[in-house]
Amino acid sequence: MAVHGVIGSGEIGSADFFSVISAGKEERECKLLLRIKAPNDYKGSLRPLGKKFGALADEVEALLQYAALSGLQVVGVSFHVGSIAEEPVIYRHAVAAARAVFDVAAELGMEPMQVLNIGGGFRAATQVFEEICDTVKSAITDYFPKEMAVTIIAEPGRYFAEKAFTLATNVIGIRARGERREYWINDGIYGSFSPTMHNSSLVSIKAAFCTPPVNEPPAIRSSVVYGPSCDSLDEVTAASGEIMLPELQLHDLLVFTNMGAYSKSVGTNFNGFDTFSIPTYIAYS
Repeated sequence: MAVHGVIGSGEIGSADFFSVISAGKEERECKLLLRIKAPNDYKGSLRPLGKKFGALADEVEALLQYAALSGLQVVGVSFHVGSIAEEPVIYRHAVAAARAVFDVAAELGMEPMQVLNIGGGFRAATQVFEEICDTVKSAITDYFPKEMAVTIIAEPGRYFAEKAFTLATNVIGIRARGERREYWINDGIYGSFSPTMHNSSLVSIKAAFCTPPVNEPPAIRSSVVYGPSCDSLDEVTAASGEIMLPELQLHDLLVFTNMGAYSKSVGTNFNGFDTFSIPTYIAYS
């Protein structure tokens, strides 16, 4: 079964959103999901989405009634706990809230709902992801038993993209202040690093292909890494504070892993630095 749209709460207490969907014949033929706000998402994910998206529990019945009166086919429920989920239990709460919507629809005499979309927020190859999997499976078993024949779908975008890309940057400037070193690189928060202001702990940094010092190992120094723009906020390591790096020279490389999700795709041309001109190389192994 194809699902062609998602409906949400629009303005609280308003049905204006649905009048747009039900305006034309093709729209009325769509199969829709009612998006709900995941309970307590602000406590369990790094970037909760519920402030902007999703119906509240006390809005669901009126929304479903209006959808039915408008001739719209609501075939299921969707939620998204937010990007970078850190507390598995928020998925259980969200699945329970989705089941409550299924029950409201049944009480209203609507056709049985058939789809549950559990959204995304998953990071790949982490202990938290394994715990989320166990939590989701348990919640679905409890709230959506097999006899309901509900199709479960998800949106694992970050899961697939995050670890697929590594970013190599050049050191283009250096400043020494006592024992501390400050480095400028040719990418920053207005380019590939815009999300790392909030989640730089997900990105690992290492020096590569560095100019070796003569007759001695490189000193490990407290360091700060800045981007190339004129903005003093353009500090790649801001969320992590100072980090320890081997002493670098101009044109050395700093390599950042886990850069596949929401990096280059949300970059800008601020100060004339064109994020989309950064070349992408595909490595086969």
